[in-house]
Amino acid sequence: MSDEDKMIKKLEEHRDLKKMIVEIGKYHNIRVTETEGNDSRGDFSYPSEKKEELIKAIDEYIGHHKYIKKGE
Repeated sequence: MSDEDKMIKKLEEHRDLKKMIVEIGKYHNIRVTETEGNDSRGDFSYPSEKKEELIKAIDEYIGHHKYIKKGE
């Protein structure tokens, strides 16, 4: 795989992860918006009072979709 292909793959994975977080927030009625322009504050903006609720929702999603390799 070329360096460019590796970079594209990383960007696609990053994009997809960001979209997933926004969707999880939407499902739990938490307004999560993507930041733009390599914002130094991070990839997302969400109400600070919803932080723990969002983390819990993400943890639950990951727990339900965790991939475990066979033989482990």
